Amino acid sequence: SPTYPSSNDERHRLVISGIVDLPLDFRASMLATFGSGSPFTVFGPNPPGWYSGTPEADSMFFFGDLFAYQNIDLRLSKDFEFANGSETYFYVDVLNATDQENPSSSNVEQCSCASNFGQITPRTLQGRSFQLGVGYRF
Repeated sequence: SPTYPSSNDERHRLVISGIVDLPLDFRASMLATFGSGSPFTVFGPNPPGWYSGTPEADSMFFFGDLFAYQNIDLRLSKDFEFANGSETYFYVDVLNATDQENPSSSNVEQCSCASNFGQITPRTLQGRSFQLGVGYRF
């Protein structure tokens, strides 16, 4: 009997992180995730049967068309220390910095009457966004 991939079975995933101390006590960090994309399975009534596949890679900021999923998050932070040993820190995050549209297995056309049956339409799970924050350590 045939087997079909689970929607959570991403075959390849590469995660890269790094932190760099900058002048004036600033700190920059990055978290980058690259993946082959989640597979999909759809049932087509005309003709009846199951169809499956994986998303095709798009031309991307890094690695060309090697990965179908890409997300890069960046952070810049600054710490301020006080005489009593406590500190306050401020940060700005850029989430999905390249504003990449990532495919999702839930965006597969399942109606066999459609011209794009079985094709994935890109969906940005989260477009580029910014986040500001402040914290206190004691």
